[in-house]
Amino acid sequence: MRKGLKRVGIGIVAILILGIVLVWIVSSIRWNRDYEHLAIATEPIPVPTDEATIVLGKHIAATRYCGSCHGSDLAGGYLMNQPILAVIPAPNLTSGIGGVGRTNTDEDWIRAIRHGVGYDDRGLIGMPARIWNQLSDTDLGALIAYLKSIPPIDNALPQRRIGPLFRLLLTLGKAPVSEATLIDHDAERLSPPEPGITLDYGEYLALGCTACHGVNLNGGTIRDLDGALVTALNLTPGGELAGWSETEFLTTLRTGITPSGRVMPLAMPWVYVGQMTDDELSAIWLYLQSLPPLEQGTERTDM
Repeated sequence: MRKGLKRVGIGIVAILILGIVLVWIVSSIRWNRDYEHLAIATEPIPVPTDEATIVLGKHIAATRYCGSCHGSDLAGGYLMNQPILAVIPAPNLTSGIGGVGRTNTDEDWIRAIRHGVGYDDRGLIGMPARIWNQLSDTDLGALIAYLKSIPPIDNALPQRRIGPLFRLLLTLGKAPVSEATLIDHDAERLSPPEPGITLDYGEYLALGCTACHGVNLNGGTIRDLDGALVTALNLTPGGELAGWSETEFLTTLRTGITPSGRVMPLAMPWVYVGQMTDDELSAIWLYLQSLPPLEQGTERTDM
């Protein structure tokens, strides 16, 4: 009996060791394929240095919510800091110690923002490059000009590393992907619409909303920076906004409080989006009102 139990115990241990080795091998293959060594050729764009361009870039950085991940001073933070899962910093964008701004070339900025690939060919996790890939050359050039102008702040963050739970998610195909693997990097760049309270310009600005609210803007489920799953609302006329006025829409994005008195969760970067001009927000409102009414989505929209 004891010998039989011993053999069973040895068998269980052997299976566990084999499982761990298998997870390590499969996760390493998938990590290297999807997150490392993603060499992407970039196209040059003008990066002016005049004050008006830098002011525009500052506005874009604010309203496209760069600070929600990289910190209000853009000196970096953490997308995830749970060693058993992963440690994934949002880089320090300044030219201070530990900042990518110390060494980034214009090409490096373009590769990171438009293609989701770091200066060292890493696929960036959490960088919504599918959205910023559609930034016009003018807006992207202005954003880069601003990032190159911000004061240096020393903040050295650790290298990203993945833990055993992230490796298990990789093995099961459930890990968050690098958006660099989802972009058509050779797609033709479309001419951006002229700014104004128009459907076309509203659609261009609302691209930033699709990162959480989905490509159809009918919402879904996202994971906030604390790791909790929260609901991204349906922005089509089939959702809560159907009962709002344009004034209430603008007020909600300025204050973070809906017409019903509900405080929006921190996952909604209203502090940044609310810095858009009245014309920009009105253009988004006009576009959202033109969408077909859809039911609230339930799928993960941030993966």
